[in-house]
Amino acid sequence: MMEDEIFGYVKEFPNFESVISAEIKESDVAHKDRCEWFMNEYLKGYNADNGKFLTFCANTEKHSTDLAKKCEDHTKSIDKNIHKKLQILYKLYENFKKFKEETSKDSSNCKSGKLCAQEYETHEGTCKGNGNNSFCNELENFRVLFNNHLKSKNKCDNIEELPSFQGPSLAATISLPVTLMSAISFFSFITYKYTPLGSWINPKLVKKKRTINELLHESENRENISNMRQYNIAYNLS
Repeated sequence: MMEDEIFGYVKEFPNFESVISAEIKESDVAHKDRCEWFMNEYLKGYNADNGKFLTFCANTEKHSTDLAKKCEDHTKSIDKNIHKKLQILYKLYENFKKFKEETSKDSSNCKSGKLCAQEYETHEGTCKGNGNNSFCNELENFRVLFNNHLKSKNKCDNIEELPSFQGPSLAATISLPVTLMSAISFFSFITYKYTPLGSWINPKLVKKKRTINELLHESENRENISNMRQYNIAYNLS
């Protein structure tokens, strides 16, 4: 689905935002010096280090261009509702990025992680019982990433793992009553076969079966007698 692709890109946005912000903060002089260095060093002679740097730049540019192209393809499909959800996901991933950066320097700095948890929990009403959509699926992806990082940081005791808002699958919903019925049937068989209750029930079932058979036999006898009487009457009249 188109929304799956759009929402799946959001976790990359904070990283690109950081790169763009860093570029904006640099002065024109820095860019000029970089260009002069490239012209003087790279164009005059090639070495392995410059090759690695250039390859890195080319790969980064290609990845950024590919992602931008994919986003551009979906621009016209982004309505107000999707845009609002994109902002929600971006805010979550932005705070998550800060959380990872903060805990890499100080494992007890859980401020941004707390903001992530609070923001995530505000969407319980949106996805609880209605989790089979692209936005809620991406929230679930975020939850997994967040909880995995949280487990690696044992000093954020004030933050609990994020709960899932997605309900059980259809298969699980169907299998539960089937399993329950199988268990009841098995328990009933064991109770009948190997417990005093079965010993008490069995004679009554046999007696009931005998009574039914006797009634059927009596009914058949009555029907035969009735047929014989009709035959005798017809014979005498003739």
